[in-house]
Amino acid sequence: MGAGDAGVRVSTEPGAIQGVSFHFIVPSSEAVDELMGNAVAAGGGVAKEAAAAQWGGYFGYFGDPDGYLWKAASASYTNFRPGFKHHLKPPRMY
Repeated sequence: MGAGDAGVRVSTEPGAIQGVSFHFIVPSSEAVDELMGNAVAAGGGVAKEAAAAQWGGYFGYFGDPDGYLWKAASASYTNFRPGFKHHLKPPRMY
């Protein structure tokens, strides 16, 4: 995933958003919102507002001042649609 998933235009200009993204996984949707708010306060910009994902998590994208694209996401294994059968297990926490 990258710029296409975030809905942003890819550019080769120095300091512009490139075609890949870094991902930052946090434990909750509140943490996603906090992370994105901190990124904006530090000079970044929101590329895609955080929202509930079809797969049950919550995510958004922001660009940092150097032009790198970041995805902030929470991986929720309990918010799947009712009746949806899945075989995912929560990640092992070390």
